[in-house]
Amino acid sequence: MNKKHVNMGVSRLKYSLPIFSVILLIILLSIQLTFLHSLQIIFGAMYLFFLPGFIWSLVIWKKDEIDLMERLLVSIILSMVIIPTFMYLLSKVGVGINLANSLLVASGILVSGIIITYFAIYSKPNNYKNINSKRNSSE
Repeated sequence: MNKKHVNMGVSRLKYSLPIFSVILLIILLSIQLTFLHSLQIIFGAMYLFFLPGFIWSLVIWKKDEIDLMERLLVSIILSMVIIPTFMYLLSKVGVGINLANSLLVASGILVSGIIITYFAIYSKPNNYKNINSKRNSSE
């Protein structure tokens, strides 16, 4: 596939995402929900269907490996795969599927991803350069 065609698809996607978000917000506000319920739906959907995948996309890919639009799409897909998979596995163990357990699973996935990302970023061994320089100087 030509790189020009790929860039055209990404640019279309870049402009369609805000339009889709505005349309979704208009639909949510127009179906006789209070403003508070609409906000709960929006932030709940982001918490369950975006944040876990976004955190784990930071774990899997470095910051510059994929661009923002790819990361956003991968985040949604990862969230929609990870959370139902964990919920299914927990249901096989005997844990019930309800709102509290879904939120706990999402929180556990978020916290574990944040911890792994933190250690991957901030615990890079500074001694690695020193070890290599010692090896090179001894040879």
